[in-house]
Amino acid sequence: MQRVIVRMSWVVGAQAGIITRIVSEGTSAMITKFTTSLCVVATLGVFQSAPVQANIQDTAVTAETIATRLDVSARQRMLTQRMAKAFCFVDLGVNPEQNLQTLEETRETYVRAHTGFRDGDVELGLFVERKQLIINAWTDVDKTWQSLDTIYSASLTAGAASGENFEQAMDITMDILDQKYDFTGLIYRAYGKQLEGGVGNAVLVEMYDRQRMMSQQMSKELCMTVQGYQSDIKREGLSETLGIFDASLDAFINGLPDLGIPAAPTPEIKAQLEAAQAHWAPVREIAQAVADGQTPDQQTLKRFNASMDDFLSDMDTATKLLTQHMSG
Repeated sequence: MQRVIVRMSWVVGAQAGIITRIVSEGTSAMITKFTTSLCVVATLGVFQSAPVQANIQDTAVTAETIATRLDVSARQRMLTQRMAKAFCFVDLGVNPEQNLQTLEETRETYVRAHTGFRDGDVELGLFVERKQLIINAWTDVDKTWQSLDTIYSASLTAGAASGENFEQAMDITMDILDQKYDFTGLIYRAYGKQLEGGVGNAVLVEMYDRQRMMSQQMSKELCMTVQGYQSDIKREGLSETLGIFDASLDAFINGLPDLGIPAAPTPEIKAQLEAAQAHWAPVREIAQAVADGQTPDQQTLKRFNASMDDFLSDMDTATKLLTQHMSG
């Protein structure tokens, strides 16, 4: 049986659609857009099963493994940004040994899950993918990843970022992020309604996932701005990310009923979100200063990078707790 879906742009809120929050501050207004790309605009896709060889070690498709699939898919999106920001900081000379190690470890994590999405990985709780549309999207991501991985692998072998390939790596990073949004969107549309609470809960999990991704995206954009790569564009992107980041984190903790965003559903999740917020608050002004045109020194960059890694750790835990909560 075939299931036809319309792939469209989704924006986070109670349901699909464009939701814009305007927060008045005196005579000015801050417009914050909660955005996700669960799907691409105006394309038709068919979820058909693809023939696969029987795999006796395949993982069963259950609410738990579906929750894992949604979480890992969105986590892969974050890992593309984490690798890019590590590569950028290496090129910038900020904690090069530590960031090379981050690049290597993140690459290994990414590659294993990337392969597991296609062929299955029992230890990761990933079942073999059988939906042809998702397999096709995975293949597109894989082609882009192979080009990017050539640069990363060369840098890891040399023990330094390849300056001559810096711009190429950053360009490919943006391409693969777009593809990962599309891929994650397909995963959510194909499996999200099988979660307890259906697509609504899947959207909330995706919002948490996006927050941890943005922590690494913001670090990358800050580094690229300081590095001088498309500085004006990256400052604008950093400023926009800041607004989304602040508003969504507050909404996750306290709720935003008008947009259908519930407060943290358990005390444990709320505590993790507050711990993440505690890592973000002291360094927010650094990101704002860079967005406003200032250039921080090396020590400030190191402090920002370290704090955002601490934020990621807490947000990662909060996302896992939410995923477990949603899977019952």
